[in-house]
Amino acid sequence: MTITMPYRDGANENLLGVYYYNEASGNWDYVGGRVNKQAKKIQAEPVHFSTNAVCSLKRLPPPYRNQDSVWRFLAAAGE
Repeated sequence: MTITMPYRDGANENLLGVYYYNEASGNWDYVGGRVNKQAKKIQAEPVHFSTNAVCSLKRLPPPYRNQDSVWRFLAAAGE
């Protein structure tokens, strides 16, 4: 399975990756990703269905305990 997610203009494409929220550890774990700079999208092969986000290495969200907090973080960050 491959997921494709957009990212916003101005993102540092060299630092982007797809992460999933690991409920057991409360952390965001790196999945990987291939950036398509022309389409402004990133693709990755997640290991299972879960909450995924596109983040840059310098903007990785802190561990959150619920999905609503993740969406608030991403909205505030302009993601």
